[in-house]
Amino acid sequence: LWRDYFIEADAIVFLIDSSDIERFKEAQPELLNILSDPDLRKVPVLILANKIDIPVSIFYLFSSFFSSNE
Repeated sequence: LWRDYFIEADAIVFLIDSSDIERFKEAQPELLNILSDPDLRKVPVLILANKIDIPVSIFYLFSSFFSSNE
């Protein structure tokens, strides 16, 4: 599906909703398909995660784990 859209792409921005953990399962194969596509070998890919500041965000939870004081 995406192949029709990125044929002449100069860059790709891959946006992930970091608060929707279930969508990670859906996003992973899509991202891997983009990264392994031979036609996109020279196209830069920027991976962004939004909503990283809310408590249900995977990034918020991950950073809280490592910043906890014991």
